[in-house]
Amino acid sequence: PGMPPHGWRTQFWVVDQNNKVLVGPRAPIPPDGTRRPILVNGAEVGAVIASPVERLTRNTDINFDKQQRQTSWLIVALATLLAALATFLLARGLLAPVKRLVDGTHKLAAGDFTTRVTPTSEDELGKLAQDFNQLASTLEKNQQMRRDFMADISHELRTPLAVLRGELEAIQDGVRKFTPETVASLQAEVGTLTKLVDDLHQLSMSDEGALAYQKAPVDLIPLLEV
Repeated sequence: PGMPPHGWRTQFWVVDQNNKVLVGPRAPIPPDGTRRPILVNGAEVGAVIASPVERLTRNTDINFDKQQRQTSWLIVALATLLAALATFLLARGLLAPVKRLVDGTHKLAAGDFTTRVTPTSEDELGKLAQDFNQLASTLEKNQQMRRDFMADISHELRTPLAVLRGELEAIQDGVRKFTPETVASLQAEVGTLTKLVDDLHQLSMSDEGALAYQKAPVDLIPLLEV
């Protein structure tokens, strides 16, 4: 609000967002005062309230009012500067954990499942950091399980392949004759390989969500009696 002409007086109050007086006289804020918001980056962080203008009659009052007006401008400028500084520090404190979450998400998307974010508070951002760590831990465990599974499958595949290779080399070298028993042995190893390949195919389809499961109740008693 603008300052009144010389010989007139108005009082100023600087209040925060909750209308709590930060700077101003002890007199109560008049309900009909003029309110002007204090904006920082487009957000209202407080307001300056001016009382209705009143006429001064004595010279002492006029001189005192002149000093008060100069002081009021300094107080308003200082309050605005402090509000801007507080908003900057608050925004910086809120953005820091968000930046850590963004950096962690980029690492997670790049395949680094060992990345973790340290929660710095117990608010929603802190809970989000805990959920992020839980997700990263689950992905890391799934990756390790997949590696272990592939190692087991590789071992299972090598065994029948080694048997097949040995049987064929023995036939080629004349150590074993090509008999119906030899054919049956080779067919058994081929069947084992086929089953392993089918299991891998079913697993890959399950990971892609391409399997349609048909659930039905099962009597477990006959299975337990076997």
